[in-house]
This record gives sequence, C-alpha cells and structure tokens, in this order.
Amino acid sequence: MHEFSLARDLVRLAERRLPAEGPRRVRRVTVRLGTFAGIGPESLTTAFELASAGTPFEGATLKIEPAEGSDLMLVALEVGE
Repeated sequence: MHEFSLARDLVRLAERRLPAEGPRRVRRVTVRLGTFAGIGPESLTTAFELASAGTPFEGATLKIEPAEGSDLMLVALEVGE
C-alpha cells in the first residue's frame, strides 16, 4: 500500500513542523503533488485520512496543489483551536 506509506510519512513530517506550544489541532495541510509522483490526488486524500487517525491531523483537510515532476512536498499547515 504505497499510498498509505507516503501519507504516513507526510503526517510524520508535518508533526515535526507543529509548534511546540499553543494550538496543535491542524485544520488544513497543503501539499504539492507532482504529476509523476506515482499517486493520484484521490488516493493520497484517502490514505491521509487513514494515516492521520489519532493524530493532531485527524479531520484536517488535505489541499493538493498540482505540480510538475515527481515530488510530494509539504507546503503549509493551518493550525487552530
């Protein structure tokens, strides 16, 4: 399940970017997904929902910006109450 592995790695990377103090509920995660990344937006969204269960990302919206190449890049986190 390649998609879940990528989504789990994305959640782990994003967790390291959360502020140490203050709100830790994530509302939105924005990523850039390359055309040749080997995963489609729908598959990544579904995998992200599974990988984020029980984390500060559970229930967060995954916003996917299309990009050239094969990268999957974390762009931004929207954190709030």
